[in-house]
Amino acid sequence: MRHVLLPLLLAGCANSCRVTVDDTEAPTESDADTDADTDADTDADADTGSFDATETSCLDRDPSFTRDFTVEHVIVLVTDGARVEETFGDLESDSVTGEDTIAFTPGIQGTLWPQGTVVHGATAVGATNTAEGHADILTGYRLPQTNLPSDDGAGFYRPERPTLFESFSQGFDADSSQLPLLANTRHLIGHTWSLSPLGVPHSGVYAYQDDDPELNEGDPYEDDVALLDVVWDWMQSDEVHFLMTNLHQIDRSGHFDGRIAYAEQIKSVDPRLVQMWEDIQADPTYADNTVMVIVADHGRHRRESSNTDYVDHGDQCSGCREIPMFLIGPGIKADLELDTRYTLHDLGATLAWLADVELPHASGMLMREALTIDPEQSGRCGRVSPAAGGDLIATVEYTGDPNQQQQVVLKGEVISSAGAYLAEAPAVAVNSEGLIFTCWRELDVNAADLYDDQPWSGQCRTHVRGSDEWRDISFIPAVGSNNMVSPFFTPELVFDARDQLWMTFFDNKNADGKSTHPLRVLQWNPENGWTGRDHGYENILFGTEPSLSVYDGTVWVAYTAMEYTTDDSVKKYGRYTRHIELRRVTPSSWMNQQAEDFDAEMGWAKVFETFNNGYGPKGAAVLSYGRSLHPAVHADQDGVTLAYIGYLGDDNLDGLIAESERPEAVVFAVTSTNNGASWTLPVALSTGGVISSTALSFSADGSLDFAQLTQSGTVEVCRYASAELRCQDSESSAIDSLVALPDRTAASLYDDSAGRWTVTPIYW
Repeated sequence: MRHVLLPLLLAGCANSCRVTVDDTEAPTESDADTDADTDADTDADADTGSFDATETSCLDRDPSFTRDFTVEHVIVLVTDGARVEETFGDLESDSVTGEDTIAFTPGIQGTLWPQGTVVHGATAVGATNTAEGHADILTGYRLPQTNLPSDDGAGFYRPERPTLFESFSQGFDADSSQLPLLANTRHLIGHTWSLSPLGVPHSGVYAYQDDDPELNEGDPYEDDVALLDVVWDWMQSDEVHFLMTNLHQIDRSGHFDGRIAYAEQIKSVDPRLVQMWEDIQADPTYADNTVMVIVADHGRHRRESSNTDYVDHGDQCSGCREIPMFLIGPGIKADLELDTRYTLHDLGATLAWLADVELPHASGMLMREALTIDPEQSGRCGRVSPAAGGDLIATVEYTGDPNQQQQVVLKGEVISSAGAYLAEAPAVAVNSEGLIFTCWRELDVNAADLYDDQPWSGQCRTHVRGSDEWRDISFIPAVGSNNMVSPFFTPELVFDARDQLWMTFFDNKNADGKSTHPLRVLQWNPENGWTGRDHGYENILFGTEPSLSVYDGTVWVAYTAMEYTTDDSVKKYGRYTRHIELRRVTPSSWMNQQAEDFDAEMGWAKVFETFNNGYGPKGAAVLSYGRSLHPAVHADQDGVTLAYIGYLGDDNLDGLIAESERPEAVVFAVTSTNNGASWTLPVALSTGGVISSTALSFSADGSLDFAQLTQSGTVEVCRYASAELRCQDSESSAIDSLVALPDRTAASLYDDSAGRWTVTPIYW
């Protein structure tokens, strides 16, 4: 029986069930086909900040490395939404007032720049909103994170990967009062600690700054200078090891108050930021062991024909991506201006390195050019994000080159574009004749014109095994004239039994969480290319993580979505929850037909969802939790199974409120044998702390793989097959991702000694 979850699921548990773990160890073998990573020696010039861009391999951690400076305190001051034209930019474009940039930041440029490093190439590469920009810094990683302010419940949308608050808590044995996040916005209310079992609950403390701080119910501070005064007072009341503040009135003024108010907000904080550094150097607790950062979380629109372009942000325009960034303190070079493209997650990884704390899940690379001594490592290294098609595995490879940071590799070849700055999220499918299709997302930040967009694009290529060349498959008809896709575009590719290729993805180009966007299911054929774009399901709010399975002419698509609450007690701040939906698609006329013929036969039906009210659409009870993520779906002759990660609280949403401990993340599965008309009760498959940022994966034969922690803190990779759960200890402290094949799991595991990610086979 191929449908391995069915026996246990049909056992009819009255409530959630836990399975018995098979303690028998599976054989461990080395994979002779695994590509070996090689290192290339690269020197960063400590005098000029130049970088050898010919480096092609990332650098392992040097265990003998020592540093001659100490960083015990890191202060990150985020000038929310401050554009480079009004901060640290050159004179290529006009500011909102027509003044040179030095008119906005004369103190920073005149007093602080000679003592530190300004990064002119700093870039926000994800969704250009407040919540994600801060999360990128704090985790050193990019995950879908839209603005989700909340007073209660699951709207405390915590990052899934450990944060710098947690890293500093562990590294310095710091109390939460020594790790504050101070802000005059509620967008960051869930950022002080993560949902990761590798993290530390309540490691940081969030302090919203308003005009009625005792009741915490007033309007937010309208003066960012006053917020900076609060920052300094906090630093005086306790020894702060990591502090982040968000100066949100800059962004708010840009949105609502006009160009003069926006300009004046930036000008007003300039002398106070200079004074902040001078106060730090005059204080014996912080002098000579503190790094201070001035950075924006995103920029603002820049349009050649508009005099109100500064008002908004949130898309993939160059003005939204280009941000001010400045670092000063021990370990940072003085009087250095860099044009290198460094990102917010690069900044997060660099801050962890400077303070000598662990942030192993970070995908950012070290900003080596800005450091006074070469750390002789790239910061993150190796291969991650394995994707399987047949017996082929594609990966993302970290290059060590800050100007081209990531590549997609398949069959020992780099298949992503030569000019891509980042290439991520590969998908692979192989048909019965060996025809290979692969798709991914990539970002080219080298805009030819100042006003050009800097969009992520969807890329697809194919070739037949035995050939030497890859052929591009035009993606333009499917996504529009310039291939623009979301920063979180994650294509899913599947060949069905007829060797027909299918793809699914969300057509949400800006990763916007404020409006609905369509889920696309496309089909490929040689005559018409990708068809089906006009038949997407339109009304999904901030959909992510689509999973695809096709069997017997039916397409099954699972994904994560949001539900807006109508609860008046929390409606003011727009609480959202995350839940899983499963839709059945029956495009019976797609085979060998033209796109315009699809309308009558294309059918979408929602057959299952998880909600915080505890019920699915068919009345079948589901477990109560406010957040569920990472769906995986598998269909075959025995039915369809949906697996996902759900967070369990003590009572419905209570497990996700700020005062709670971290809720338990559990792998659940449900099965239908009647085409989605009814479902079994959810079965809990996991036995330990699930590492929720690692997506679940079904193999072609229906085995389900996931990762969880052992009691000793190492990662074990688990497979559920034939109604048995087997787990193998990887002896690694961290996992990035995994993909299931019938005979093995390909897992991207962290080699602690080398500081390198390796795609390692685990045989079953």
